[in-house]
Amino acid sequence: MGEGNADLETKARQAGAEWYRIIVRWSEIEPNAPSGGSHTYDWSGYDNLISGLRQRGLHPLVEVRFAPDSTVPFWAIASGQPSCGLLSTEGLQAYSEFMAALVERSDGDGVGDMAGSPVVRYWEIGNEVDKHNPPSGMHYGLCYGGKHNEYAQLLARSWDAIHGADAAAQVVFGGMAYENCCGFDSDPRSQVSGPDFFDSVLSYIKNNPRPVGQYFDVMNVHAYSSFMHLYNPPDERTKYQIVRNKLVNCACGLNDVPLMNTEGGRRSDGGQTAWGQAGSPERQSRYVPQMYVRGLASGLKAAFWYAMMDYGGLGYGLLTAGNEPKKAYWAYKTLTEEMTGFTYMRTLTTVDTGSVDIEGYAFENANQKQKWVVYIPPQKEGVTRNMAFPFSRVRRVAHEKYEGVSGTPIPGAVKEIADGDTDDLGPAGDGKVTLQVTVDPIYVEDISGAMAPLSWLRFLGWRSWLDQLMVAKAW
Repeated sequence: MGEGNADLETKARQAGAEWYRIIVRWSEIEPNAPSGGSHTYDWSGYDNLISGLRQRGLHPLVEVRFAPDSTVPFWAIASGQPSCGLLSTEGLQAYSEFMAALVERSDGDGVGDMAGSPVVRYWEIGNEVDKHNPPSGMHYGLCYGGKHNEYAQLLARSWDAIHGADAAAQVVFGGMAYENCCGFDSDPRSQVSGPDFFDSVLSYIKNNPRPVGQYFDVMNVHAYSSFMHLYNPPDERTKYQIVRNKLVNCACGLNDVPLMNTEGGRRSDGGQTAWGQAGSPERQSRYVPQMYVRGLASGLKAAFWYAMMDYGGLGYGLLTAGNEPKKAYWAYKTLTEEMTGFTYMRTLTTVDTGSVDIEGYAFENANQKQKWVVYIPPQKEGVTRNMAFPFSRVRRVAHEKYEGVSGTPIPGAVKEIADGDTDDLGPAGDGKVTLQVTVDPIYVEDISGAMAPLSWLRFLGWRSWLDQLMVAKAW
């Protein structure tokens, strides 16, 4: 949400975001059918959108749709189809030509580019494509539920057009909603074909191998907190593994296709429940690091929080509808600051945590220093456990380092603790630091053998915290 909003995009970058997902609607660029084989495109809105993102230091992932919603007539749609559905024969050919022109304008090769030649590499073909067209006329991208063969064919056509214009481009499967149980498909806004859609697409791909080219380069499935109770274990990792297993087991050449999630999140308002708990600003904030570290542990290529701001009374955003930071925004900024430079090592076991109630992950930086992210899972809210970390000195960081509109540092959110200190809850001299773990995630970094405290640094030539941060960044 918020395409073209400079304030939102600036705040996203300030929070540490590097990628920004936007929607491009074909009908807005080419509102009229080609005449005599000649297309008339209006690139002005698209060019401004992409140029603005790049100026603000953000890389765009572009989701392509046909029209704003399924009730808007569009010349390329087949007779009797909603504007999120099947294209006519003429529309299919025009779509290939449109996609080739769109990607050529965005490949940065200096030929036919928009001003400044900004580059777009990732192209998502629709959104929640496994949904049917709801009776209300609403839709969330392309409604190909029940039309799995046609969607596979659209992917193939997209792949040819996109790679024909830019060999380095990546075709992203339209993020699947996937769940269709427990009465969710009775909601006219979210009628979903579910797992059968993906199985059928993979079956088509297996039975129709392409001698040249592929169907897609990146698989994509959405994962919202409100649906995770459907899985066992009840979190995103299970859903990702199910999808990955299907890619491997379909015997259709997709074993090594990476996986991403272009929509995930949790609302801050009480109108949505997750794990039986109503939404709240605190629960939304906790879910930010939970969602992302689970994605890292699952090997995702990328994960996108939905959405940047609240809208329509729905608290999905990191910002309010008035563009002011919520607790989740500061949790996101803390996440990006703490995890930059660290790569996933492994999922912690009960040998590491000392409790079946603690979920945790180990990460490592280039200096082979570890940082662990630990918390009590949300479905066990209220449980607390002590955990002994195998480091003699740690830097403990709360999942929110900042607060308020301007991001005032929270006192005590960042603290260095050594074995035997007052905040060490374990026995002194055991070579470990024991901390309390709750539902609020914490980052615990091994700084054993680290530099002396600031008072000593002054004698070593450090002039200020700014100097220290600049050098650390250079390292």
